[in-house]
Amino acid sequence: MGKAKIIAVTNQKGGTGKTTTTQNLGDALALKGLRVLLVDMDHQASLSILCGIDQPDQLPDEQTIAAPILNVANHEDPNTRATIRHIHDNVDLLASNVMLSRVEMYLSSVSMGRETILRRVLEPVMDDYDVIIIDCAPNLGNLTANDMVAADGMIVPMCAQYLSVKGLDLLLAQYSDAKLLNPGLEIIGALITMKDPRRTMQGRIVESLQAQREQGLAMFDTIIPRAADTEEASAKAQSIIAFKPGSKVAQAYLRLADEVMPWIMGEDAR
Repeated sequence: MGKAKIIAVTNQKGGTGKTTTTQNLGDALALKGLRVLLVDMDHQASLSILCGIDQPDQLPDEQTIAAPILNVANHEDPNTRATIRHIHDNVDLLASNVMLSRVEMYLSSVSMGRETILRRVLEPVMDDYDVIIIDCAPNLGNLTANDMVAADGMIVPMCAQYLSVKGLDLLLAQYSDAKLLNPGLEIIGALITMKDPRRTMQGRIVESLQAQREQGLAMFDTIIPRAADTEEASAKAQSIIAFKPGSKVAQAYLRLADEVMPWIMGEDAR
């Protein structure tokens, strides 16, 4: 397939399902035979925990994404491959921990090219994978700017809540800024997550989101339902696809992978 396509899973609001989406989309694409690298770009390290790292803050810095980022910032070889760990068939991880918050502060002092550092970190391993999926931090800081500049496309998880919808304008503004440095960046789609059919207000919010589709916002047909199975899977450090593959949530993420695959393969007509 050539070099990997890079997807940033991003929303500056927390609690929208970014990490769950990153993990489960990665597993779903791996089941389809793609080589997947997951990248944890949040100092809270939720993705790393879900991938089985029980105490990420105890990891040595050289075993986290912080090390290659600092290497590039200091004009050194990123040595990215040495940081990658294998998770399971077709899925690898660049882990994170609290050190990433210090890295973000450090990047504020880097005057030249700080928004392109992550792109340079990932470049040496682009031929090793078919897709690289970045779990972005819930903010619009230096690291998220790096995520967008490194990425080919964005997936925007949005839970069916009023504040999640209201935050979309801020994200779209940063997307416009990122395109100045990365003109090829596109929004693959907004993804409605944690939909509870018992809540009538959520139905109205979903309708308002889908109305934005008519105004040009790319959106996935797949809607991820809310279910207790997801929390149970997280508690066992598994994706819902591995934990309960027949569940509604697992099946929804498999459908999402079906929607994303044409974009990865360069066949998207969205």
